[in-house]
Amino acid sequence: MWVVLRKSGTGIHVSFAHTFSNNLMAYNIRACTDTPGVIEISLDLNPNLRKRDTGAWPNIDAHELIDYGVGSLTLVQLFDQHIFDHLDRILRRTEPARRSGYFRSSFRAAIVLQSLRDSRMAASG
Repeated sequence: MWVVLRKSGTGIHVSFAHTFSNNLMAYNIRACTDTPGVIEISLDLNPNLRKRDTGAWPNIDAHELIDYGVGSLTLVQLFDQHIFDHLDRILRRTEPARRSGYFRSSFRAAIVLQSLRDSRMAASG
């Protein structure tokens, strides 16, 4: 079951293909805990492509990420304490035997990003 962690935007740091960006915003951040021991996190980066100012850094960096491909991602960092607190509550419900420090020390996250390529094609066509 997917749980919404944050609908509005929050800044993220991404590293991909020997470069990085601190200019992207993630929206509609959701988590799924259906697989034991794994948390899948879904981020929507599409609004970065819909900026009115196409010369703005978020738009440029989103297009660069598309060009290199989502498969070139090596790191995605979230900094939003609200998201961390929500994930901690989820983990306390789903992993009661590992209450202390489970989130901060040993959880594995599978980052699932929605495809930006389809949005770029739809926006340009």
